[in-house]
Amino acid sequence: MLDLAALDAMDFSAPRPGGVDPDSCPACALVKMIAIEAAVTKDEELAVQSLELGAIHAMVSHRVTVGRAVSL
Repeated sequence: MLDLAALDAMDFSAPRPGGVDPDSCPACALVKMIAIEAAVTKDEELAVQSLELGAIHAMVSHRVTVGRAVSL
């Protein structure tokens, strides 16, 4: 079960050293826990939200760059 207090307290936009790694970054670990919870509960909306949060966190905090958007 997710710890909502930890979710409220986490700053997902704070700069983090190093790459995306749930073993060394508390925000990455929380994103991973949310994704696991989504899978266990089969909650599609939560799964999408965890992917969005993870991508935003990676880009803002870890300065991960992504390829250009592809139009379908």
